[in-house]
Amino acid sequence: MVGVPAQTVEALLAGMAAIGLDVLAIRRAAGLPEEPSTLDEVWPAEPMGVVWEHAMRRFPRVTLGAEVGLAVPFGAFGVLDYLVASSANLGGGLNALVMHFGSIAGANPALTLVQDATDVRLEVRAAPQNPRRFLGEELSLAIVLRNLRHIAAEPVPLREIQIARPDPDAALALSSLFDAPVRPGLPVSALCLAPSVMSVRTRTADAQLQRTMRMLASDLRLGSDAPFEQAIRARLRELLPRGDTAATTMARMLGTSERTLHRRLNERNTTWRNVLDAFRSDESKRLLRERRASLAEVALAVGFSDQTAWTRAFRRWTGKSPAQWLRGD
Repeated sequence: MVGVPAQTVEALLAGMAAIGLDVLAIRRAAGLPEEPSTLDEVWPAEPMGVVWEHAMRRFPRVTLGAEVGLAVPFGAFGVLDYLVASSANLGGGLNALVMHFGSIAGANPALTLVQDATDVRLEVRAAPQNPRRFLGEELSLAIVLRNLRHIAAEPVPLREIQIARPDPDAALALSSLFDAPVRPGLPVSALCLAPSVMSVRTRTADAQLQRTMRMLASDLRLGSDAPFEQAIRARLRELLPRGDTAATTMARMLGTSERTLHRRLNERNTTWRNVLDAFRSDESKRLLRERRASLAEVALAVGFSDQTAWTRAFRRWTGKSPAQWLRGD
């Protein structure tokens, strides 16, 4: 995506107005129109730097990004907000959010959902060279946390918030703002949640609205610029230990249809089978390098019912047995 969607700019300006900033002055300073002709417009990214510089002069606090994020009104991101909110549970909402986050953020920052048996992490990564990296990451975390708390039928099982900003004073201020523990100086900014978050019911669940929002998201090609295969691979790490390699399951987790899944992969000159094989190969190598699991456990982790079948597949991927590959033969 080149530039910033007008809808995203308007959402952030609404958050700034809610915390008392003079949004009209900010618009004028950045050369932005008083209102977009359509929210489908994409505006150049440069004025957003002016927007934040002006906001930081008026509101010189380390919590600015998070405060704006918490103040962005629900619904400001249109289809994406309602797609997430109409999900039956937070798991479905998180998957839909990660899948379509690129529609409001482009490639920067990127949102990834990482799951294992003991932890669910929603990671936010901005480009390291971005001068407003910390602000953007904390803004994104705040928007997501606010929306989760808005739609959840019970308290969100948030364990802690991790931020890349290496500033204990900022972490303390953010902890008070988020009403949650905040740890600074981590490699990746993230919401760290208990696995039970995936089954927390949403009080805004609406099956009919969910179907409508999915169709709109498909029609609008929301997330078409997002790292689509990365979103698939993040979910495969959860599905494969169950032995589930069905494209139908993946499509459901991504909030789309199986037909759309295959079409989007085809647009990238690949197939479901190729993506699945590539992930299984890469994940097998990662687990072998870590040497924390037996060969049988690695086989199960990448979706094979027995070690023999996995070994045959590994030879097909690498031309070597797992033992030979480990020895570097």
